Amino acid sequence: MIGPKTSATGGSIAIGGSNEGMLVNVAAAENAQVAVTIDTAALMRRLPSHLAAIISQFAKQSAALMTDASTQELKPSIQAKLNFNNLPESYRLIRDWTRYSSILHSSYRGVEQINQAARLLVKRRAGVVYDEELNRISTEKGIAKQEHSAFARQHGALLVTAVINRLMQDYSCSIDADVETEAAHLAISLIVADAVIECEVLERPNHAVTA
Repeated sequence: MIGPKTSATGGSIAIGGSNEGMLVNVAAAENAQVAVTIDTAALMRRLPSHLAAIISQFAKQSAALMTDASTQELKPSIQAKLNFNNLPESYRLIRDWTRYSSILHSSYRGVEQINQAARLLVKRRAGVVYDEELNRISTEKGIAKQEHSAFARQHGALLVTAVINRLMQDYSCSIDADVETEAAHLAISLIVADAVIECEVLERPNHAVTA
């Protein structure tokens, strides 16, 4: 939270605002020189802790709903999945996943030391939310049940955004502390992108094969 308005006299410099945030306000006396450096790497330093917290929370929420599965779903190549759902590789969700997926995988490995099913549970949670959002949006728009898949393929970005927003809301409501929105949103976006690639979110191509 930004504090009271700052003021500076007699050659002094005053800096106001939270040192935990991205914004400060600076007031300097006439002819004074001020250099302000913003740590743009701060978000990336905090991302792993947000990912671990979110993965743990969603895995715990999904554990009660998980059923035994004797087979594993096959996954197609990333490009085939994106093409099938009319999502370009330049889509921000995919660009973020390409850039930060190593952090995501590292976070999963960390949580899996406590909960070996964490990744499976989190992907399943994203898939359940996707099904719910597809049904909700399709109903609102009067789309017949048999047309849901075709509708989803043409509105992938809309549905992905809806899934991210739902998971963000669920996470915000499930913890006592204030949520750092930017870092939490990026963390959830990476989880959803991973679920897209693993065929839990958006539509699965008929020719799906292991990537």
